Amino acid sequence: EAVNVSLGNLLTYPFVKERVDNKSLAIYGGYYDFLEGSLEFWGTPAKII
Repeated sequence: EAVNVSLGNLLTYPFVKERVDNKSLAIYGGYYDFLEGSLEFWGTPAKII
């Protein structure tokens, strides 16, 4: 959840949102599960928009 909140917070900056909207910038978050040893990456379209 914290990763999604952080990605959403980045989009509150107008210069970030503008570049994400015109596809000149992509933002991703990652989550590492220490117990399972797995790593997940999330981009803005998949999880928070």
